[in-house]
Amino acid sequence: MYRINHSTRWGGGRQSGTTLILALVLILLATLLALFAMNVGIFEQRTSGNDVRSRLVQQTTEAALAQGFEYFRANSLQVDIFATDSGGKALWSKCAFDDDSFPCGTVATFAADGTTPRRSTMYYFVGGTQDVNGDGDATDDLDKRSVPLDRRINTGGSVTVAAVGNNFAVNYGVGALLCMVQTPVVATDPTTCTKDVGNRSGVNVLTVTAIGSITGETASTTLTQSVAQHPLLNNPTGKPPVVASGNVTSKGTLQIVTNPNAAGPGVPVSIWSRLTADYATNGTPDACYQDEFFHNPQGQASPSYATNSDGSQSSVITCDRCTCPKGGSLTSTQGGTTTAGIDLLDGADHLPGGNFAIKPGEFPPDLFAYVFGQQAWYDSGHPTDATCSSTSYFCKDRLMTTYTVNGVTTNGGWDEAYLYTNATQIIPKTGGCPSNDTRITNAQCLASAGAMNSASAGLIWDQSGSGTAAQQIVGSPDRPVLLVEDGTPRIQGTLFGLLFVRSVNTPLDPTTGGDGSLDANANGNVYGSVVIQGTADKLTGTMGIIYNEQVLSNLGKEPQFNPFSPVPASWTDRFSY
Repeated sequence: MYRINHSTRWGGGRQSGTTLILALVLILLATLLALFAMNVGIFEQRTSGNDVRSRLVQQTTEAALAQGFEYFRANSLQVDIFATDSGGKALWSKCAFDDDSFPCGTVATFAADGTTPRRSTMYYFVGGTQDVNGDGDATDDLDKRSVPLDRRINTGGSVTVAAVGNNFAVNYGVGALLCMVQTPVVATDPTTCTKDVGNRSGVNVLTVTAIGSITGETASTTLTQSVAQHPLLNNPTGKPPVVASGNVTSKGTLQIVTNPNAAGPGVPVSIWSRLTADYATNGTPDACYQDEFFHNPQGQASPSYATNSDGSQSSVITCDRCTCPKGGSLTSTQGGTTTAGIDLLDGADHLPGGNFAIKPGEFPPDLFAYVFGQQAWYDSGHPTDATCSSTSYFCKDRLMTTYTVNGVTTNGGWDEAYLYTNATQIIPKTGGCPSNDTRITNAQCLASAGAMNSASAGLIWDQSGSGTAAQQIVGSPDRPVLLVEDGTPRIQGTLFGLLFVRSVNTPLDPTTGGDGSLDANANGNVYGSVVIQGTADKLTGTMGIIYNEQVLSNLGKEPQFNPFSPVPASWTDRFSY
């Protein structure tokens, strides 16, 4: 039998090995945890750095995209900024059908139907001189197809690349594709591009592609967005010199230079009146072609070149005292008898010698829409009839709307809403610049009509209806004016552009065409066109209305009248170059 000896004890030496091993294991685990934590920290730091770089290049490319839009907006006044190579210009070249390089590859080869070519109907911009991709060579296709931008984002010194953030050097460039929207045959036709300049609708769509990268880094991005440039004016160059919804009566020596193609190629129109143009007993007016007018100076006057807004000489010829020759092929007064020519279109028969009376529906029922493309008048009895055919094709009731300008919401007419929203300058009705009407602060306020001058441009709304003073020059050939005069203005100075006399009261009287009336009892001259929502029964002076296609064409090309608007759902970053 064995007995247990309870007095036996384990020795400390027998336990020391196990404790050491356990301590070593714990230290190893702690080291591994520390290394893992350090690795996570480094990974997070790298991720954070990459995110910063990505954000920098993304924001820079977004800025480049906006800079590209601004380049075309600021340069849209140039006659050739949207001219394609088919017009003899070198700014744009056609994309090839299979060209998927920058920037042609940002549009699909075919339209949505899968068969209609799309890419080959567009043009890419040519004119770059910068090293876009930072490879040290500014002559590759990527560089030559970029827009010439000032790429200095930072303010210090002249650099070849932009510096952003913590002085990261960012290379970026912008390319553009031009779609000249084809005039639809019917209203339901899809929007398509055309290579035929003669078939373009006047609406341009730009697909702008911006690329950006950080030098020495892999961070890069490509952004694409489309914007559409749409005209706010309705074909300025197609208007006759005088258009009136009421009677046109001359009691003086009115001189008119006709639009030789107003009614079609080679079909001149000098006066287009919905009612009657009466000359026989009240005045000695004459109409003629431009060459005839400028070759017949009177007194000390002789043709000369006008001055542009920057002081340079224009190619537009002016002559304030030239006259039309008597007995010409157009409307003319000779021996006290006025002979209506083929250039006179009104609501009365002028046989022999003149045209037949215009038929109902041949004259614009809403002259505001005729100028601005925005319907402002309708027939309250038949609100869905835009032609106002129930009231002899004459829209007499003002179309009302609610509009907001500078946070002020107002219930007013569509014409009023359009003018408050788009006017460059406003001359208040009461004179001065009232501080309580914040709608006017949306534009530059002019205290009086006398503040207009040759540097004026864009859309000017004279609520006072003061007109122009003697010797006053408003606008210039390269920066014409669309002057909207309320009521009964008097034109005594010289205006380059288009004059629109707006009827203020409502409803309009079909027997007068409206309460607007043009007063010209002095030596006023308009180089462009005049549209009157009412009558021209006070042409008692020696006024000259000289149609000039270049002036009206420049008016239609002004950036203010051709704004860019983003095409919905067109922003994408799915491309890469």
